[in-house]
Amino acid sequence: MENWEIAARADCTPDYVGRVLRTNPITSKPIQAAERASRAPSCPEAAAQNPSWFEKAIETDLAGLRAALELEQRLQQPGRPSTNLLNPSRVRPITQRELQANTFPGNLNSTDAKEIKRSKQWIRNHLSGTKRGGQGFVIMDAHTDKDGNQSSALFDQMPKLCDNHWYSKKFKTIFQKLQAKEAKGDGKRKQAKMTELLDLAALRVKEADVLANRKSLKTGSASKEEALQTLEQTQIDYECMKEASDEMCLGYERIRKVVAVPKPFSSCLR
Repeated sequence: MENWEIAARADCTPDYVGRVLRTNPITSKPIQAAERASRAPSCPEAAAQNPSWFEKAIETDLAGLRAALELEQRLQQPGRPSTNLLNPSRVRPITQRELQANTFPGNLNSTDAKEIKRSKQWIRNHLSGTKRGGQGFVIMDAHTDKDGNQSSALFDQMPKLCDNHWYSKKFKTIFQKLQAKEAKGDGKRKQAKMTELLDLAALRVKEADVLANRKSLKTGSASKEEALQTLEQTQIDYECMKEASDEMCLGYERIRKVVAVPKPFSSCLR
């Protein structure tokens, strides 16, 4: 695992993981593939009974720190830290009033010219900076059609597919830690475009088709059946990505009717 992957599971920074690895060379040295396979837990229950070294560190090394912080809060002594170290996030949940004030009230599926005009006026007023309660963003439901239905491919199938290692690596470069020392802006951060995901899905179908039609695979053999199953699954994955991409384009067109879409947003939907 990379340092950032360990950090994500241990809820710490990659720098801290690096320091631990450097100061514990014996316990953190790489192990051979056969030994790694023998140590791998066979099921979630086994994983819970055999935690990793960083999971043990959270339970043991940080227990004293947490107890001290909780005592500090209870005593409320003068000179105590001004920051809530147990919950340092500065991002609070949105209130119901703020949610209502920033949610687009119009119908993106409407074809009525007067209603579209009212929607455009609402957007301009909301993003003008003069509206009371407006916070500079708009929450819009762009992926519900006129009948109130949502795409299963976009909301159910695609998120599961993105957990697949073939597609997840396309998304790893998007997300970043808020605590990163050199956080990159949107202009420098790589985007995962739907065209790239579609190309990857199409490539997997092509490769699976070549493998399934190899002359060395005998009809009825286990290898042949496995190759055919892989081909069928890759075709399902491609259809899912294509339908999700089409649905995103429809949502984009719904938004374009009432608001001028910024270029970075439109480029990530292409």
